[in-house]
Amino acid sequence: MPIRRLTSWGYSFRPRLVKNSRRGSLFWSFTPAVSQAALTSMRQMIRKTNFRNRTQNTLEDVARQLNPVLRGWMEYYGRYSPSALYPVFRHVNRSLVAWAMRKYKRLAGHRTRASLFLETISKKNPRLFAHWQKGTIGGSPDGSCVRRESHAQFYERPEVKLLRPTHHRAHYVRDVTLGEDASRICKRRRQNPSVR
Repeated sequence: MPIRRLTSWGYSFRPRLVKNSRRGSLFWSFTPAVSQAALTSMRQMIRKTNFRNRTQNTLEDVARQLNPVLRGWMEYYGRYSPSALYPVFRHVNRSLVAWAMRKYKRLAGHRTRASLFLETISKKNPRLFAHWQKGTIGGSPDGSCVRRESHAQFYERPEVKLLRPTHHRAHYVRDVTLGEDASRICKRRRQNPSVR
């Protein structure tokens, strides 16, 4: 029976889809990446530092405490598949959001406000945390890279449902056939809000 997965030294070797750098084609290869057990132990280590409850610390103190550990993980585990560390980076960002919610009274109970607060800090000082330098910035509560102002259209059937933004008076859904130009309709609505 062939070996499908091998775990050793914190790496998990298993078949993964890999891109050929010369031709740009995809193929299956038996490659290493950080194992699930190592990811779990990293999250446990972040939890054990308990920085989310230490509100006497500044953000720079938290960064001084976490950066050596994050850099070490990125150097060791991120060598072959850096994207496999994203769940840990998201966990750190969620912990930073929890820290901000405890530290600042105006952010208490407001996860979105706290994540936007950390996002502005990450834009002003992107080198504060080691994982922010790699592109996992901000403190979005769900860990996604999509900002909350972004809108996506979902195609459930041949018609497209266009939702009106929530800050307008009327909330409704209008079905638009694929033949109609949705951008033209949106532009017309912006010019004359009474048009449906």
